Amino acid sequence: MLVVAYLALLPSADPISASWDKANHLLAFTVMAWLADLGWPAKQQAPLRWGLLLGYGLLIEAVQHFLPLRQFSLLDWVADGMGILIYLGLKASWQRYQ
Repeated sequence: MLVVAYLALLPSADPISASWDKANHLLAFTVMAWLADLGWPAKQQAPLRWGLLLGYGLLIEAVQHFLPLRQFSLLDWVADGMGILIYLGLKASWQRYQ
């Protein structure tokens, strides 16, 4: 989470293209969802776990609103949520495979 926050809040003189930016969000939140699931595997707590992770993504976007060279993006937040859904899909596929 600290690495993601650092990268998300780092001033960037060169704007990242939209496609790579969304891919970065997808990858970061897929990995963070996997790590969250490993560290907090209680099934009954899953909605709270995913809600907190989405809240973290929204917090990052809110902070970016106040930074020079950064901006709030609802599409970035959607990409964060999609990263979580990608993880859940991969997890379900893996469980069916086993």
